[in-house]
Amino acid sequence: MGWGSASTIFDRVADALIQSGANAEVTTVVLDELLRELTDGDWDTVDESVERYQNNPTIYAMFQHNGYGLPPDDQDDR
Repeated sequence: MGWGSASTIFDRVADALIQSGANAEVTTVVLDELLRELTDGDWDTVDESVERYQNNPTIYAMFQHNGYGLPPDDQDDR
């Protein structure tokens, strides 16, 4: 059984980093660690957060670095 509510945790932290004006390095380090912890805990809806942040270059690059991303047909024009 997966952990769907992990998206809420990830999204709240990501939104807080964006709203606080955190730089790309801080955002990447924090969200990379959070992503690893949540996926280790069986986060099964990571794709929802990937889609939500696909237009944020820093967050989307962090997802891609960890092997997550949208199929080319699902990506919005950036």
